[in-house]
Amino acid sequence: MKKNFHLLLLVAGSVCMASCNKDDDNPSPKSDAKQILSFVFKAANNKALNEDVTAEINQEDKTIAATVPFGTELTSLTPSIEVSEEATVSPAGAHDFSSEVTYTVTAENGTKATYKVIVNQADPNASDAKQILSFVFKEEDNTALNEDITAEINQDNHTIIANVPASINETTLTPFIEISEKATISYSGPQQCKRESIYTVTAEDGTPASYTFAFNFTATTQKEVLIAIYKSNPCNTLPWDIYTDDIDTWQGVRLNNEGKITVLILFDDDNEVGYGLTNLPEVIGELTSLEKLESHDNLLTGLPGTIGNLTSLKSLVLSANALTSLPDEIRHLTNLEILLLSSTSLTRIPDTMGNLTSLEELILSHNPLLTNIPGTIGNLPSLEFLNLRHNPLLTTIPAAVCELQDKNPPITILKDDGATCEDSEDN
Repeated sequence: MKKNFHLLLLVAGSVCMASCNKDDDNPSPKSDAKQILSFVFKAANNKALNEDVTAEINQEDKTIAATVPFGTELTSLTPSIEVSEEATVSPAGAHDFSSEVTYTVTAENGTKATYKVIVNQADPNASDAKQILSFVFKEEDNTALNEDITAEINQDNHTIIANVPASINETTLTPFIEISEKATISYSGPQQCKRESIYTVTAEDGTPASYTFAFNFTATTQKEVLIAIYKSNPCNTLPWDIYTDDIDTWQGVRLNNEGKITVLILFDDDNEVGYGLTNLPEVIGELTSLEKLESHDNLLTGLPGTIGNLTSLKSLVLSANALTSLPDEIRHLTNLEILLLSSTSLTRIPDTMGNLTSLEELILSHNPLLTNIPGTIGNLPSLEFLNLRHNPLLTTIPAAVCELQDKNPPITILKDDGATCEDSEDN
């Protein structure tokens, strides 16, 4: 674990908890780690800067060099410093970087390391070019690959996506990166519980540009789809051993006689955030034999459009997630009989919901942001039960939906007392 130091630097000492065993004759040795891991002048902490400036650290020489845009006032800059676990750094606060500044890192065991920091202004005629021009995982540099993998770069959004097979150990891959002439590049490393990592390109004139990189896991087998789900959620608590070949033994997974996944249960009753899933990758659309998908009580914010490929699906349970929208491709789930979408952040339901001709049970309760539902729900020929309760912003219900109660046999509709039916166009 690393500690971040901002403005007033945090000081971490050794604290003996009350539960410590005072009679322990063999205490753990104190750490001698004493490195400055990152040194950044953040624009948020420095009025003189419009963008963050990340310094380059030479651990061998214990030197730190940063280049700020030409004309930047150097006399009062505040760095954000990240150091080794259990270490402290001094001095704190703002300093005059018009000349060399010395920082001392003290390890837990009291040993020290001294870093010299030099900040220069960029040449006024320096280039401002700061693009990542190519990002390739070359076969010759990566033994896990049998061909080069070229990532897709979006220069407008500053995103980089590399499609890699889910079965590959992506943590061993090393990219070959081409950047603008005279620019430099730094890597932040993986972000905790995030799929993304950040590459920062700094132009010759000191101005930076940050690119967000992520792997998109591809799959050609049922197992690779499951691995992609696992890897796409870095802080998941799924009880899967992804190195076990027999996926029929994986919790929540059921196969048919052809070895195709028909049931996938992705929730944990013992944890209020389930398995901590934040997204379902696009390759879930490869599970075309899937009949039951349950991923309630997780942290999902959306669904991939490939969910529409799951045309065998009969039951879809996504309640208690942070879903903000549903893809229009959901209209292709014409065999779906049960759809549970309670306790989400949905604001609307797509009109294409009316295409779910086999739907018998639709639960849309406890959605505090839901403001309307489409009248196309009234066209669902197989619907038997509709729950619209506990939706405080859903004050009117389309007439076509209310008229379902007049069918023979009538359809059960549960709604809040304050929700009224719109007038029928026939009246």
